[in-house]
Amino acid sequence: MTPLVPDLTVTHAGAVAVRRGPTPQGLLVTARAPSEQWVLPKGHISPGESPENAALRELREETGVEGDLLSVVEDVPFPSRTGPAVVRYYLVLARSEGESREGRRYAWLDYDEALRRLTFPDARRALAAAWSRLAHVAP
Repeated sequence: MTPLVPDLTVTHAGAVAVRRGPTPQGLLVTARAPSEQWVLPKGHISPGESPENAALRELREETGVEGDLLSVVEDVPFPSRTGPAVVRYYLVLARSEGESREGRRYAWLDYDEALRRLTFPDARRALAAAWSRLAHVAP
């Protein structure tokens, strides 16, 4: 999928957060409900907020992780209660960890385990796209 979805407004922002090391790891979080689903951190873009800032805010609120944006990963259209929605995912390099403000569980996982644990196919595609970009970003 291309990074920008034509003719649709980006309504949500999300983060594919990674930490580097001998084996890079991606960050997954449990959904608000049902809490046994594993997803990528994401949420609504607030009025006047940029998608970039929303992605970093959602990451911080859902997991306590702070990070730096590396690149846009992709835009993913999805149905919502209020009509068509689009989430823009960003590749984020984690730089510190804290506590989830929302009380969600989160896990740092290697690529294969993260792919297995993610509940939704669109999240798996976003993770795969982010991982391919990670290989091209300077350490």
